[in-house]
Amino acid sequence: MSEATTETEAGEQRPPQDAAVVLFDGECALCNGTVRELMEVDHRRVLFYAPLQGPTAREALERHGRAAEALSGMWLVEHWGTEREKLDHRSDAVLRIADLVAGRFGLARILHWVPRFSNTRAR
Repeated sequence: MSEATTETEAGEQRPPQDAAVVLFDGECALCNGTVRELMEVDHRRVLFYAPLQGPTAREALERHGRAAEALSGMWLVEHWGTEREKLDHRSDAVLRIADLVAGRFGLARILHWVPRFSNTRAR
């Protein structure tokens, strides 16, 4: 993203408005490794990152009625700071992150549709 970021009081880079922000457990080795991998494959730089323990995550999670202290794993905030802001967790977050990194025609688009289709058909 070409938009400039600002810094929070804790020195954390604040994402620009309408950004896609990955919230991750900064104390989890697996989460940190995943973020490093994402940074390597995100050639278009569409993602921003913030630890759950920091002010950026706390602000977003509070807007969605969640307490950062009680959370773990990875979350995705899309459309940061706008009326369209959306919070995803678990497989929804992972598939959407893969979709954002892979681009419009990535495998994640197909994978995201298949489980929903099979869940709908099973009802």
